[in-house]
Amino acid sequence: MRSASLAALAGILSPGGSWEERYRILKRADRIARAAGDMEGLAGVWAELGSVHMSLNQIESAESYTDKAARLAEKVGCPALGVDSEIITGLAEIHRGEKESALRRFSSALERAHALGDARSCLICSMNAARILGAMGSHAQARTLLGSLAPVGVPSRAGRRLHAD
Repeated sequence: MRSASLAALAGILSPGGSWEERYRILKRADRIARAAGDMEGLAGVWAELGSVHMSLNQIESAESYTDKAARLAEKVGCPALGVDSEIITGLAEIHRGEKESALRRFSSALERAHALGDARSCLICSMNAARILGAMGSHAQARTLLGSLAPVGVPSRAGRRLHAD
């Protein structure tokens, strides 16, 4: 199995919280990518490992992996992985209470994600930036940012509204 396939499998496992299994799969993907000389795949694996560590509140390890992923992604010319790494670094900055730095990081990542047409990353960056703005008391800016989001998909039952009644 290729490293990209293993990294994708690990990503699928993340919502269920199977961190140990996800980590084991990613470490295997790391070995495969290195053996195959697949540097883009390796950068993706490192970004996913950073995500795992971030989810477990292992901030220093998360940043170590995402820094390596960002540098390698830039070296091999894969800007999407750089955006993913920037998002994880922004989350680490939020965790440390570095709101202004995180806001700048999410703003930069949002611009890059928008240029790439990456709706998922745009949404993640916008939501986190709005969260920071709200925490900083800039509620109007947060509402404006959230109001500017374009729909990223249509529910399978178009026309039905979701609400919390």
